[in-house]
Amino acid sequence: MDRRADAISDADLSTAELACAVFAMAGDSLFAIDRYAMVCALDRAAISSFGYARAERVGRTVGSLMAERLVDGHAVTWPPGAGVGGRKDASSVPLHQSMGVFELNGRRMFVAIFQTSVRTAT
Repeated sequence: MDRRADAISDADLSTAELACAVFAMAGDSLFAIDRYAMVCALDRAAISSFGYARAERVGRTVGSLMAERLVDGHAVTWPPGAGVGGRKDASSVPLHQSMGVFELNGRRMFVAIFQTSVRTAT
């Protein structure tokens, strides 16, 4: 098979299969959130980076991950860019956040992507 045929064959995978694979293998912390900024799902990197179990985050706002000293005066959700997140052990983690939007079963959803490691250009 040539590369184009491989790509066409791979396109037969369901969107759900692809999303699950990407979510499971991402190196950055990923949070799927609803229109109310409530966490619906998070990946292993998010659990590791922030120190919370999945059950402790699902159903809570993504803004509740903001470092305590930064909560006052801020909205529930973060604007894209650099910030500081709060870990379960009360330590803080520098991060860079970006957002994406997608539709699932007719509902608008978002993915919050938190890079918690420093990356340099090569």
